[in-house]
Amino acid sequence: MKQIKDFITSKKFIIVIVLIGLIISGFAGSYYYMKKSEKERQEELFLLEQKKLEDERLIKENIINNAQKNVANLYDEADIPKNDISDEEINQVIIDVNLVEDEEIKSTLLKQINEVNEYRSVLKNIDSLFIDNVLISTTNDNDIKMLQDSIDKLQDKWKNDCNEKLNNMRKQRSNILDADKKVKALFSDSKLTIVKTNVTRNKYNSVKNVVNKLPQKDLKKKYNEDLDKVLKEIEEREEKARKEAEEKARKEAEIKASWVKLDVPYISQNKNQIYNGCEAASLLMGLQYKGYLKDASLKYIADEMPKSEDDPHIGFVRDIYGFEPRDVPHWIAPDALAKFGRSISGNNKIKDITGTNVEGLKKEIDKGNPVIIYATGGNFDDPINWVEEVPKNVHVMLLVGYNPKSNQMLINDPWTKTSTGQVYISLDRFTTIYNEIGKKAVVVG
Repeated sequence: MKQIKDFITSKKFIIVIVLIGLIISGFAGSYYYMKKSEKERQEELFLLEQKKLEDERLIKENIINNAQKNVANLYDEADIPKNDISDEEINQVIIDVNLVEDEEIKSTLLKQINEVNEYRSVLKNIDSLFIDNVLISTTNDNDIKMLQDSIDKLQDKWKNDCNEKLNNMRKQRSNILDADKKVKALFSDSKLTIVKTNVTRNKYNSVKNVVNKLPQKDLKKKYNEDLDKVLKEIEEREEKARKEAEEKARKEAEIKASWVKLDVPYISQNKNQIYNGCEAASLLMGLQYKGYLKDASLKYIADEMPKSEDDPHIGFVRDIYGFEPRDVPHWIAPDALAKFGRSISGNNKIKDITGTNVEGLKKEIDKGNPVIIYATGGNFDDPINWVEEVPKNVHVMLLVGYNPKSNQMLINDPWTKTSTGQVYISLDRFTTIYNEIGKKAVVVG
């Protein structure tokens, strides 16, 4: 016991106690330290986790912002997709958008990209048919309709530029169809080898002008090749027409030069109201041409002409002034007319040459002698209702010329009211009627 007491009071005991205290204190300190470090570690871990989450959020936000920015860069200031976007740019934007984890945002952005691609597709289709603002020649109406359908699906504010181009395409398409129609209308066959006969140079020039306004070089070349055929035909026709005109003019000049005409003054029985005075007028015209009775009037000749009740070989039968009766001829025979002409004028070269053929009449004209001939009224109409020796429609005129080239006879017809009273009649018709009436004639020599 004493040993224990001594040990307790000894220095060793104190050292042991101190050591034990130090050990206990060390354990307590270690425990406290360990407890404190765990809390801080948990707090640090929490902070780290929060930072990680924040970093992830920022990354996602940056991804979204970047995707939205890149999508927004696909549009110009007017919020219309840019025309110069490349496929590579679009693909890169799609990659950026696909990084977005928010499905709603991603879906919205992908929808925008899809709309941009639809717009680009429309522009691409337009540009494939409308190169440098020139419609390719193979474009048809269905192509344009399909473009219009695709444009109609775009946002309203995106349609203007597309519709403007489409309208220009339509105009060019219309011009192409118009040119095609006009070119084909110049030909009478589907192969465009036979030029219509009524195509003129003015018509050709009009179509040529339409074709040359086309911006399509291939069509312009094709249509001009067709027009070259038209021009060649027109030039050939013009050359033919020129030669024909020259030949016609030559013949006309030849015919004109071939006329044998006597410049006989004209006297109208109609104008003088001596309605049956054709023999008197024809006689007076012939006499005045020969220099006789220059101052005599037709009335004077009509009044002085011998009259007869029923014998035209003695004098004028029926009414020289009036029309009645209308169903019989009012006339004087060639022999009585020639006798009267000689007596009233003193010209003994006035002779009845009844029976002379047409060639004989021409010879008298060649001698400078006009010939009174018996024919019919109108335009040498067929004879009707023969009474005595002549038809009811007998008419006396003065032969003053003929043309051997054109086979025409020139007559001074006293029934007309014109200034010259000249009538051109074919040789055949003249001969037929003159012969039918009996080749009755009086030459004023």
